[in-house]
Amino acid sequence: MLVFALLLVLVFVPGCRQQSAVKGPEGPIKVVVSLAGDPPSLDGHDNTLVTGRHILPLVYDRLVRLDKDVKPVPQLAKDWDVSADGLTWTFRLREGHLFHDGTPVTAEAVKLSFERLLNPENPFIRRSLFAAIESIADVGQYTVVFKLKNRSPFFLNILADETASIVSPTAAADLKTFAGNPVGSGLYVFKEWVRGTSIVLEKNPGHWEADKTNVDIIEFRVIPEDLSRAIGLETGELDIVPIIDPFEANRLSKSPEFVALNLPRLRLLAIMGHQHKQPFDDVRVRQAITHAIDRQALVDTFMHGFAMVADSALPRGFYSYRSQQPAFNYDPSKARRLLADAGYPNGLATKLLVPVGQIPGIEAIAEAVQGMLLEVGIRAELDIMEHAAWLARIRQAPEVMAYDLTFYTWAAATGEPDYALRLPFHSSEWAPRSSNRNFYSNPAVDAALDAGRTALTDAERVAAYQKAQELLWADQAWTFLWSFTHSAVVRKGIKGVELLPTDQYYLRYLWVETR
Repeated sequence: MLVFALLLVLVFVPGCRQQSAVKGPEGPIKVVVSLAGDPPSLDGHDNTLVTGRHILPLVYDRLVRLDKDVKPVPQLAKDWDVSADGLTWTFRLREGHLFHDGTPVTAEAVKLSFERLLNPENPFIRRSLFAAIESIADVGQYTVVFKLKNRSPFFLNILADETASIVSPTAAADLKTFAGNPVGSGLYVFKEWVRGTSIVLEKNPGHWEADKTNVDIIEFRVIPEDLSRAIGLETGELDIVPIIDPFEANRLSKSPEFVALNLPRLRLLAIMGHQHKQPFDDVRVRQAITHAIDRQALVDTFMHGFAMVADSALPRGFYSYRSQQPAFNYDPSKARRLLADAGYPNGLATKLLVPVGQIPGIEAIAEAVQGMLLEVGIRAELDIMEHAAWLARIRQAPEVMAYDLTFYTWAAATGEPDYALRLPFHSSEWAPRSSNRNFYSNPAVDAALDAGRTALTDAERVAAYQKAQELLWADQAWTFLWSFTHSAVVRKGIKGVELLPTDQYYLRYLWVETR
């Protein structure tokens, strides 16, 4: 359910536009989806961007996937069982399935795929998500057994993450070439990637789910600008836009040609400061930034019903979520006092990175934030960047990381709190190893997250993650701005777009009502 259009320079010229994506019964059915930018890689083990979440579930299968209720359901695994102590998981695979290169999907292939993912010599940022795995064994041709180091109550959720995609061991042997020429066993086969422009997939007729979609070709077009995506829908170049400015979503919803989707989404928008250097290593400066920003006014002005002001490090409705106090409400006077207490009575100068493409309306939001910060003496220069360039910049080690402040979004992609909190906040997860990209460190937070990961009872687990939320909020580890809902627009007559709360996009089961 992701579709992102793309253009090096987007120019729609009457009479020269591309054919509308959806074709009639006389030819292949094609759907065109916008893409906010190129994914860094199409390697199933190396996904770090929303753009990858649109594509990887089409090209690859996983042992399990999450359904619309965020419950694990079978995919490559027909069924499974777990030992009484929770340490041994046995999965039985579908028989006779093939990778797109013709090699068989067997227990040995699954084992090799996970061993590639877990190999510390391979630069996969999400590897630590699978740290509970001690060993993997193929027991017969279609049975694979995972031994865990400790109980992992959310193990199935973790296996449903795109990072657990099952790759062809033969094709994936060369890391560099595989990133641009992926081979999985999914419902769609990779055909072409013109960087900065488009990615084309074709239906895999041999897939066991081939009868669940009548779409033969899915083309992703790179279009970073919100307005250009809206224009692409109206001119017929696009059929699905998975991420769009809420204002445009509301406007297009009034047309009989489109359906706007406003669905739950476990993703937060924040501003984070580089805490390995001054002044953002000082909690008073971080708290001052939060007090300087009128978050409710921003939500009301820019999000048009597609967001709620954040009141914790987890979004509302999430497992173990608890609203936090104090609220750190808009209070410019308190922000100035905190800055003065921290040694900045005359304010400070800084630079704020603004990644465009995947955060709806971010440039206008950034300008409004810049004005609010200036009112309390924080002179923030905006550095507007294309999303892929921004990501490369914030994935570096602390000694070379070149930023002060940045807008940042994070989604609870597995639907469980270990991913949602440990990866961005545990001190063992600092970039470039993992996803703690502002180098936050608090031993008490580490202890709470470790306790949550290994807790034996649900009550102990919830208590640990609620303690972590309390500490993160008091620290203002980030300035937590708001939680999003999905803002997407789909051409009428296209069914089967699934936007999960976990920020996963499923386009596998599209069905076009032909005319």
